[in-house]
Order: sequence, then C-alpha cells, then structure tokens
Amino acid sequence: MENSVPNEITYSNILEAFVMLWNCFSLWWWNLS
Repeated sequence: MENSVPNEITYSNILEAFVMLWNCFSLWWWNLS
C-alpha cells in the first residue's frame, strides 16, 4: 500500500515547477511586447 503512491511529487517540486513556468512565461511576455 505504501508503494502505490510515489513520493517523488511533493509540494516543493510543484512550486519549483510553477516558478519555472512563470519565469518562461514572463520572458515570453516581455519578448512579445
């Protein structure tokens, strides 16, 4: 039962991924305008 749910995805990993996406979006937005 313990191995059914992977512990690789944590809140910190999701937050880090969101920050990366936000940085890419910001750069794209600045280049567009």
